Amino acid sequence: MNAAGTLFALSGVIALVVFATRRMIAKKRERFAGRPNVSPEELQRQFDTTGLSPIEFALFLRQITEATDIPQGKLRPSDRFERELAPVRGWEYDDGLNLLPEMLQEKFGGECRDFDLKRNPTLGELLSAVARVRSGVQRK
Repeated sequence: MNAAGTLFALSGVIALVVFATRRMIAKKRERFAGRPNVSPEELQRQFDTTGLSPIEFALFLRQITEATDIPQGKLRPSDRFERELAPVRGWEYDDGLNLLPEMLQEKFGGECRDFDLKRNPTLGELLSAVARVRSGVQRK
């Protein structure tokens, strides 16, 4: 195959990956289609942000949005990682949710196990784990 043919094939593969990724994100966001988009201030009222500054809370939400591809205004404390925020079937290994404990450890300290999604099955519980790490309190 000549260089032009290789470049054409590579371009096709890249286009296919981009299309598939966009489709996966759209499918994941469909779960939140009927949910109202709320302001950052309303989100702060809905979540228990005790022990965290507004900047730390905003950073937490940014990490969640980056990992899940769900807009911040659609997130709720009761969202479960195994259901509402779960990867689309077939994309489990490519979903950013797998990296979330490491992302939170990098931003907030502690250990990855502090942010384990099985130990903290909802967004609200994960935020509480972040607050515990920031305050130095160990989970029993």
